[in-house]
Amino acid sequence: MIEDGKYIVRQNRVRALLNLFVCAALTVGLFFAFRMDISVESVSNVPLLRMHPPTGLVFFRGLMFLCAVFSGFGTLMYIKKIALGKDVIIADDQGITNNGAGGSNFFAWVDIEDIHLRTITTSVGSGLSRSTSTQTVIEVRVKDKEKYLDEKHQRHKISWWRKFLPNMSSLLGYPAFCIDVRSTGIKPEIIVGGIRKMLKKYKPSYEECDQ
Repeated sequence: MIEDGKYIVRQNRVRALLNLFVCAALTVGLFFAFRMDISVESVSNVPLLRMHPPTGLVFFRGLMFLCAVFSGFGTLMYIKKIALGKDVIIADDQGITNNGAGGSNFFAWVDIEDIHLRTITTSVGSGLSRSTSTQTVIEVRVKDKEKYLDEKHQRHKISWWRKFLPNMSSLLGYPAFCIDVRSTGIKPEIIVGGIRKMLKKYKPSYEECDQ
């Protein structure tokens, strides 16, 4: 939606609440998996962990704990975003302000190399109990990642955890900087198209990458 020369994408309250419920349920499930009473023998049946079952059990519990913390963090962010009711994306003549689930950040047009879709696939479990899920996010590729971890280049104060978020996201297969648009109810392809029009307008040298 274009308003006063700005490209604005608002959150859909129903979709946001649904995403909050899913994220909270995932957090609870991962926490119970962490607390589950698992024997060393059961871990030895997992191909990747059978070489040393005791170590595999520790690895499994540690992985479930980290995933639960990450998912729990996402749940808190969804609660905050729903309560504040901010627009998810605001693109003006200066750049993009992203108020997605991971927190607010700003990207100047001059520093953006490309904006494109990225599909993240995650798998949990093995064999018949293996489940796979996919999520499409909008990746914002910038020239200097460290610059956008410096508070003086942002319109908002950067919390201590945001400085670690890009590295944590990369470990889970996510881009360093991405926009989660699940709470908008709008197809990511449409949003990318709108942002790219603004990028071409304010950065004439921009050329789309084939990704």
